[in-house]
Amino acid sequence: MTRDQKRSLSTLFVANDVSFNVPMSEKTVTHIGGCAESYIRVKTIDDVKSAVRWANEHAIDYHFICYGSKSIIRDGGLNGLVVDLEDLDSDCHIIENGDDFVSLRITSSMKISDVLNFCDTHALTGIEGLALYAGSIGGAVMQKVDISDSEKIDTYVTGVSVINRAGKEISIRRKSLKFDDKRLKIPQTSYLSHVCVMLKKSDSATVKKNICLATEKKKALLEDGVISIGPLFQNVGRSNVAALIDDMNLCGIRIGGARVSDTHGNFIINEGQATANHIVVLMNLVRDRIKQYAGIVLEPRLKIVGK
Repeated sequence: MTRDQKRSLSTLFVANDVSFNVPMSEKTVTHIGGCAESYIRVKTIDDVKSAVRWANEHAIDYHFICYGSKSIIRDGGLNGLVVDLEDLDSDCHIIENGDDFVSLRITSSMKISDVLNFCDTHALTGIEGLALYAGSIGGAVMQKVDISDSEKIDTYVTGVSVINRAGKEISIRRKSLKFDDKRLKIPQTSYLSHVCVMLKKSDSATVKKNICLATEKKKALLEDGVISIGPLFQNVGRSNVAALIDDMNLCGIRIGGARVSDTHGNFIINEGQATANHIVVLMNLVRDRIKQYAGIVLEPRLKIVGK
């Protein structure tokens, strides 16, 4: 990035947090990652649109992070612009109120915990299983996460909005959405800005109970007081990845400051000094061992970016 480009970016976003050569280990919940060439914390959807337009006008690569819970940024860092969505104005509101259902439009950067609080307050059921996950509702939809043994989040998605590389927000209805087995497919240069879901009306006690059950399950799976990174891999058919890793006696193995969790094999623990390379090498070791002895090829759920 040239000096003039840096000056242009700083001028365009004078009211935002614009900085350069920023260690991403300080900006992600995983505490891992090299330096971003340039970095901005956006506050509004218009800021996102402006950042995308600016990057494309200047032929600059750009990347989005939100709480940094689903991405591993390599130790060599990231060229171009990192757009941090953690401070983005979030909103969840009712767009249709039927006899037995409610449709919601949710800012994709909204924390899962805040979405579930809204569901609790309005007695809406269906997605309480999201309490198993950290991060944002948008990240959950992009990764098509499991919310029960038989359902994934896409069951409830009725549409999305994306900001394309021209900086324009486009709405996409359910019939035009493209989900594969693992994720929602949108261009890498686009940003998922809003998610629409349809939920059933219920009673507050039932919704609260479902959220509590998922939360307790999460607590039982994860180690206390540590930085957990994951889930690492997609489940394959009926094969549970955590059980496979446990069966191969891979729980507890470590590379540098990274260790496969003793309580849930599909998570890695950052013991304080882990680097992105430690995480990637450990993931590759697990993948190779599962492929060698079980004949199953694991697909990462974490997005690994950078150099």
